[in-house]
Amino acid sequence: MLKALSVNMKRLVWLTPQEFCWRVLVSLMPPISINFKKIFVDLVGPIIAVVILTFILNFGNLKHKSVHVLLPVQTIILYIVVMPVICYLLNKIGKSKLTFMEVFSIITYALYGHILTLLTSLLFYLESSNAFFFICMTIFAGLSTFRLVLLQIQSIPLPGARLIVCSFSSTVHILFLMFIHFTYMHPTFKYGKKSK
Repeated sequence: MLKALSVNMKRLVWLTPQEFCWRVLVSLMPPISINFKKIFVDLVGPIIAVVILTFILNFGNLKHKSVHVLLPVQTIILYIVVMPVICYLLNKIGKSKLTFMEVFSIITYALYGHILTLLTSLLFYLESSNAFFFICMTIFAGLSTFRLVLLQIQSIPLPGARLIVCSFSSTVHILFLMFIHFTYMHPTFKYGKKSK
């Protein structure tokens, strides 16, 4: 029993760099072939996604010297705790066979689409072009959200539940990107700032 537990723990916390890069790439690919249908369950990819996203948002927040109600790390942790729980419960209502760790991994690996969107927009236009941000969002976040939706659709047998779960998860996932972009990265957006 201890050996099985140690094997499971090692599987959750140990990845080679090649495996990690492959999983990030797969997180942007729709699950149309057997190579892309696998749901990778680990903690390394999600932790790295949270760390990178926190650094990007902290950079944007410090660059504009903004003080918000929530720090970027608090916002991200709130999202990666609440969103998987709600999606897991909705999946279970729809009779899905996805485990909580699979739902958690799907959602957190989808954050790499957000990272690529924010980084590309920051590097090319310093977050000043909303049109370029929305183009990047459509490409990168759109691909990762499309994968998030398709993986859940494949596991839910009830058509009505598919509509509810996938509409909720895709809408919240994209709105989260728009929220963090305009709150922490955008130079002129004023919502959520505390008066100094």
